[in-house]
Amino acid sequence: MSHPSINVHDVETDKVKYAMGENVSVSMSLTNNRDVTCNPEMLVRVLDPHNNNVFEDSFPVTLNASETINEIINFTLPIPLGYGIYLVVVDAYFDGRKIGSGSTYFEIDKSYIVRLTLDKSNGVYKVRENMSVDLEITNVGSALWSTLINVSIP
Repeated sequence: MSHPSINVHDVETDKVKYAMGENVSVSMSLTNNRDVTCNPEMLVRVLDPHNNNVFEDSFPVTLNASETINEIINFTLPIPLGYGIYLVVVDAYFDGRKIGSGSTYFEIDKSYIVRLTLDKSNGVYKVRENMSVDLEITNVGSALWSTLINVSIP
């Protein structure tokens, strides 16, 4: 008797960069490597750059003998999230044993642009000389966010 075996392949997200609070779509192809029907439980996890779970969901599938199917799972990224590379891991389990795995990754990019403009083009000031500073912050992400800004001039 052969043990079940699933090839988890073509794991992809709909984008390579996301902002906090955005919707993510993960697609995958699952192939039954055996000549008998298999009913694995699929586990999808998203791990942050520190290997912490930020999303987890599972769902059952039925794969006939040597069949390949495509699945899609959608979720919303939590707020707040740190910046960096996130790993999407898709595992297939049968009777508590892992029988297949696939993965991909995406990046949480900074969702804002900061522009600081001084009133002198060369940026050189004398001691105790007045200066004007324009600070522009643009939210380029899809979610609301807040932050604390600390400006200090030595």
